[in-house]
Amino acid sequence: MEDDAPAHRVRISKAVQEELGLAPYRLDWPASSPDFNPIENIWLLLKSRVQTDIYRPTTLPEMAVAIQTE
Repeated sequence: MEDDAPAHRVRISKAVQEELGLAPYRLDWPASSPDFNPIENIWLLLKSRVQTDIYRPTTLPEMAVAIQTE
């Protein structure tokens, strides 16, 4: 799987893939797609809920309590 990062597009990378016979098995993958990583959606939901609390945490212990509460 490749996410079209610059390191995956350089000629030498493609040449090595072809030399090793991996080119036909290459899967294109969308870059930074949250659809394939459900934890990203959960982090976004948690972040928005903590930020909309009346009392926003200002220290790490307060943040830990806020996250556990949510």
